Amino acid sequence: MTEKIKVIEKRQLDNPLQEFQDILKEAIEVLDYPDQVFDFLKAPMRFLEVCIPIQMDNGETRMFQGYRAQHNDAAGPTKGGFGFTRMSLLKKLRHWPDG
Repeated sequence: MTEKIKVIEKRQLDNPLQEFQDILKEAIEVLDYPDQVFDFLKAPMRFLEVCIPIQMDNGETRMFQGYRAQHNDAAGPTKGGFGFTRMSLLKKLRHWPDG
């Protein structure tokens, strides 16, 4: 099992969906779940993509994309989670301790 974890850590993130599916497939194999579980979870049930215009400090308007994927709502309504954008990452890093 340790070897599989090392393979996951070394894999490049060129295609996030493919990366997710590869890790999911390995986890299902390790947990000895049936292949139907992978087939059910490999693609999102819903996918939302938005494009938001934001006026910058210099007056320029730039378009930013946002994404939301919901993979499974069998345990109840999907909610929460976290969003990842360059802006949210920059905001989080701004508050990172200098330490």
